Formats: sequence, C-alpha cells, structure tokens
Amino acid sequence: MNQQVYRRKRNILYKYFPCLSLWFFVCVMQMPAVYAQTDGYRDIWYKGTLVLAEGDTLDGDIHYELQSDLVQINTDNTIKTYSARQIWSFQVYDPDMMTDRRFFALPYAVESSYKVPMLFELLTEGNVSLLAREKLVTENIPQYSYWSSSRYYTRTRLSNDFFFGFENGRIRRYDGSKRDFFYLIKEKSGDVKKFVSENRLRYSDKYDLIQIINYYNSIK
Repeated sequence: MNQQVYRRKRNILYKYFPCLSLWFFVCVMQMPAVYAQTDGYRDIWYKGTLVLAEGDTLDGDIHYELQSDLVQINTDNTIKTYSARQIWSFQVYDPDMMTDRRFFALPYAVESSYKVPMLFELLTEGNVSLLAREKLVTENIPQYSYWSSSRYYTRTRLSNDFFFGFENGRIRRYDGSKRDFFYLIKEKSGDVKKFVSENRLRYSDKYDLIQIINYYNSIK
C-alpha cells in the first residue's frame, strides 16, 4: 500500500516538475534582470568629447544623466561633474547603436517664459529639429500563473520625451500623438499624413519620428 502511494506521488511529481521548474526559473530570473538593466544604464560610460560653455574641450569617458542635467567625464583617472549651465555640447560613441550621438545644452522654458539650460539629444536637424531627453520609467507589470493569484513585478525601462526645435530658437515638447504633431507643425500636413500612411509609420516611435521629420524638412 505504501509503495502504491509512493509511486502515485512520484508520478505526479514527474508530471509537473518541468512546468514548476520553468515557472521557478522565470520568477527568479526576471527580477534580477530588471535591476541589472537599471543599474547598467546608470553605470554606462562612453568614449566621447565634452565642450564646455567657456570653450574648453575635454576628451575621455563620459557618463550622462539627462534627468538630472549632469555630465561626468573621466580624464586621466579624474572624474569631474558638470551641470547643463556649464556645458555647450558633448558627443559620445554608442557601441550598441554603432553611431555617434550628439547632445546640446539648450535654453528651455520649464515654467512660463523662464528658461533654464537643459540637456537634449539631437536626433535629426533641419527646419524642424527633433530632440529627445531619456528617462527611466518604472512600471508595475501583472504576472499570471496557474498556481497562484496574479502578482505584479516592477520593471524599469528607458523611455524618451520628445521635443521639436524651431529655427527661431523655440523648443516645444511633443506628446507623441498625431494631434499634437499637427498642432505644432501645421504646414504640409496633407503630404506628411500621406507619407506616414504609405510607410506605416507611428508618430510616437523614435525612429519613425526621425523619418517623418526628415521628410517634412525635405519638402518644406
């Protein structure tokens, strides 16, 4: 009798063990990946060049935090920190994107007409320039399983706020919607809408938006 009970329990265990193992592996691995991704972003240094507002040029390893409007540069094993008020521009090489990325300290009206220098990445330049500011966004993601009620885990990902820069020096924030796009950019709206539709582009996607702005500048 005891042997029959033992065999029954053993068969149940063998039947569900692969699923339980997979579920346990996913739960254990997901959360460290989130924190590793966040910490990795905060610790990234790039080879680059920093140009100060006074005109000095520094070469070295650069770490930037756009949310804080701060840039650190390591030259000769000495790390110095600069605020947006002290910076003219900086450029880094991103090995993941395999391209140079350019950033500028530009006056932006945070409240009313009061402008302060803030760091922006220049994505594309023309009659209308597309600018971006990276930020870390924390989300609560539902996680479902057959063995327990739904739970939530925290995921931190990199996101962008977009801005349009105009030739008169004005910078306007863009919320990523089609409506806001044509509120800020009114000319050639019919041509732009046709281009977006034919190429199945999205007004909120970073790389699609670069294509849209480049097209608009080409027909302006």
